[in-house]
Amino acid sequence: MITAGRQRHYIRQIQILAAVRRIVSNYGLQRLTIHDIAREIGVTEGAIYRHFRSKREILNYVVEAWKETLMGALPDIGFDHISPIDDLRNTFLEQLSDVEEYRGLAFAVVAESMIMHGAGVGDQIAQVIREYMDRIKSILQRGVVDGSIRSDLDIETASIMFLGMVQTTARLWSLGHFRDGISKHANSAWDLYMTGISSPNDSSMKNMIPNMLIQEQNKAKNLSK
Repeated sequence: MITAGRQRHYIRQIQILAAVRRIVSNYGLQRLTIHDIAREIGVTEGAIYRHFRSKREILNYVVEAWKETLMGALPDIGFDHISPIDDLRNTFLEQLSDVEEYRGLAFAVVAESMIMHGAGVGDQIAQVIREYMDRIKSILQRGVVDGSIRSDLDIETASIMFLGMVQTTARLWSLGHFRDGISKHANSAWDLYMTGISSPNDSSMKNMIPNMLIQEQNKAKNLSK
């Protein structure tokens, strides 16, 4: 049973994470201070220190939240009833949906944390990326085995490119000040990636552009009218 105190602690952590997202989104990571977080939430600095001992600890928490989002988009290990190509596509779509929801903030926080806060946070992020890439490599390897992915593919490089595709799509979208839907960049990125990894004997896979993202955006637009 969750105690009232533990529940309050959890709620405050969620509030702090939301405040961090808003501050970084509006002002950048350099403006992220305990004082600004407290002001954003409407509490004293002491209230923040009851949950986190420092800004560094808050950043660690942000990275852990990013890890949950990143790894949560990956398919469960051992479930091979979905094709490797569909697994990759669904992962790409889900991560771009997260990027769109938070306006690429997770990637911004992670990138700036590595630059500004040295080896501690950087090592933590590097470990998450290694775990993520290992999972992507296992999906790619399944594709090589079933013939949907090129047998001569460099799996290591392809996994790096997959992560880079998500990050670059998010960055291009943010540089456009979020004016256009993220699918504008997602479609061409996915098409190029599939062209590079698809088996010549399975050319139908090359043009599997993730139109699901466009459909979801159109639904949202219609609902908002």
